[in-house]
Amino acid sequence: MRISQERDIPQTIIGKTVTVKGEIIGHEQLTVEGVVEGKIAIETTVLIKEGGLVKADVDAAELNIAGGVVGNISVKEKIEIVSGGYVMGDIKAPRLAAETPPSPQRRIRL
Repeated sequence: MRISQERDIPQTIIGKTVTVKGEIIGHEQLTVEGVVEGKIAIETTVLIKEGGLVKADVDAAELNIAGGVVGNISVKEKIEIVSGGYVMGDIKAPRLAAETPPSPQRRIRL
């Protein structure tokens, strides 16, 4: 089952032409289509869309990556890396689903 965008819950969208520098902390779903630099701490789901780039450490309940993450990831429930998505950093998660095998240079703790 894929982590998907929930239509009925509050969410924040970082648009394709937007760059955010600093900390993003919240309780609602975060969708990244642009660039985030700094730190992300979200108590629900983070979706990084194709073309989205996160240069930050990410702490979330669930994470779906179709874009890129340069930083360390800590997820409470599940992380999905779909085709075209990539991570340059360490991953800590109880469950990992990847359409392409993770690079052997990553450190993954499940």
